[in-house]
Amino acid sequence: MILIFVSQIEHGNILFNRLKNKGVENCIFFHGGLHKKIRKEYTENIHNQKYDVVIGSSVLNEGFDESGFDVVIIASGGKSSIQLTQKIGRGLRPKIGKEAIIIDFIDVPKFLIDHYKKRRAVLEQDFEVIDV
Repeated sequence: MILIFVSQIEHGNILFNRLKNKGVENCIFFHGGLHKKIRKEYTENIHNQKYDVVIGSSVLNEGFDESGFDVVIIASGGKSSIQLTQKIGRGLRPKIGKEAIIIDFIDVPKFLIDHYKKRRAVLEQDFEVIDV
């Protein structure tokens, strides 16, 4: 399962629609604007690993404690080491014999590059970081 963090609803909608258009049927966009009943259903289905891709806004930063994600994509940026640790922790849980991939992006504007460098320093503390 893949977990993609976004910070903007519009960004999540764009990713969701593009994935659907590319044939990814088992994909959801989990955000705070969803009705409580739908969020509960999505949470249960995530727990039962019924999705290939979960796109999540900041609503997944707190109170979300699921495992089973093979890939976590940080598409939300930011420089907070606490938020980064929470995002990674929400998606990754220790599993014997299992590895996960965390993908982060370098943004072009100078202050965003500085944000990336701070995130990378946090990641390098606990993970092998590979440039691709």
